[in-house]
Amino acid sequence: MNLPMWGQWLGNARGSNRAGLILNIDKDKPSEGFIHFRDSDLKLSSIAAKVKFESDGSNLVGQLSDICPSIRSGNTDEVIPKSAQIKIDKLLPELMEGTWCADNGQEGKFSLNRRESTTSHVISEEIEWEDFISYAIKAKRENPKLIFRGQPDSTLPLRTSFHRTNRRDLSRYSVEDMNNLNKYLVNSNKGKFDLADPTQFASLMSLAQHHGYPTPLLDWSRSPLVAAFFAFRGLKLEDKNGHVRVYAFDLQKWDTQGQGFNSTSVDEPRYSITPIDIVSQGNSRVLPQQSLFTFSNITDMERWITIHEKTGGEIIKAFDIKKDSRQAAMNDLENMNISAASLFPGLDGSFEALKERAYKR
Repeated sequence: MNLPMWGQWLGNARGSNRAGLILNIDKDKPSEGFIHFRDSDLKLSSIAAKVKFESDGSNLVGQLSDICPSIRSGNTDEVIPKSAQIKIDKLLPELMEGTWCADNGQEGKFSLNRRESTTSHVISEEIEWEDFISYAIKAKRENPKLIFRGQPDSTLPLRTSFHRTNRRDLSRYSVEDMNNLNKYLVNSNKGKFDLADPTQFASLMSLAQHHGYPTPLLDWSRSPLVAAFFAFRGLKLEDKNGHVRVYAFDLQKWDTQGQGFNSTSVDEPRYSITPIDIVSQGNSRVLPQQSLFTFSNITDMERWITIHEKTGGEIIKAFDIKKDSRQAAMNDLENMNISAASLFPGLDGSFEALKERAYKR
């Protein structure tokens, strides 16, 4: 069983009790990871644990350690296991099956699928730039709860910058990356965040996101035209073929027919796409960009959203605009005071806007 194990594995456990499972393994540490058991019995706590895999000669066995409840049941008679293991009987590129057992007597089988889609499967509509402007004005007037995201390639799926790397373990990210970022800010006399405070933890992620560091946040804007700016902004002169994409995500429908809870915890045992508003200290870009974020602990966000659409109708849609519309779009957006100068306060934004104006494409 020398197949690569890294990635995000989603599935379920069954036996003495049933649970949803999330197993995250980073590519640079393929023999260890972090696992979440989300028990279907509300009288039992959901748990999270580190897992380290070793071969017993014929199978890979994962020993769980540092087991702790991530969602407590309130059942005082419950016995939280102190040790547990999973044994892999079958390992394919996108399938993992085996057995599990714990020292509190619970045992059973599990099945996991590796969810790492590289292409978008949101239903899209091709639209001319001029028609998109008309849509944008009307849509926002009719539904203020719509948020928007622009991407320069219509084929790429919705995915956080963290999940576009070879990392999946957010527990490790919380301990290593966030603490290192915080130490850097302290050493640079640029402030300090209390990472035990969920609000400040999210604020540091927001600051990191806007300065290009991978995070489990996805940028959105309340403005469809700001989203369009970001879709077109990074295109190169030779990018004439294909389409950019603007997503429209209905937060009102997500609240009513979506996942039913909000969580930005990296130890959340349930699949989570949670909208969050953050005004971070030292981040002057949030207000002009009309920014907000979604936090997600899953790689394949689109699949999770479209599953909920089956029960209550469309939650997300995508508009694909020809890449060769870039010059017309950027000219129109500048006339509406949407440019690098207005969206990125400071010299960098001003020089980018002047470059855009002086070197037309």
